[in-house]
Amino acid sequence: MSNNEKALTKGERQILKGLNIRAALILQLEKIFKEANISIDPESLHDLLEEDLLSLIENWSPEGQADLKKKYTTNT
Repeated sequence: MSNNEKALTKGERQILKGLNIRAALILQLEKIFKEANISIDPESLHDLLEEDLLSLIENWSPEGQADLKKKYTTNT
């Protein structure tokens, strides 16, 4: 923990941790969309709840897309 972090209250450290988690999720989602050539306004991601960010990551990641393809593809 840095000296700056030590100066924060417990509540402030929790808020900072939550913001860092959200930032990491937003960066991960931006990367997924960029690799999939999906245009999105990055600012709009900041309005989403953490649960929504996680759902988008789950659905749009390459692994998530493969899972969805398996789920909805029927073998004939």
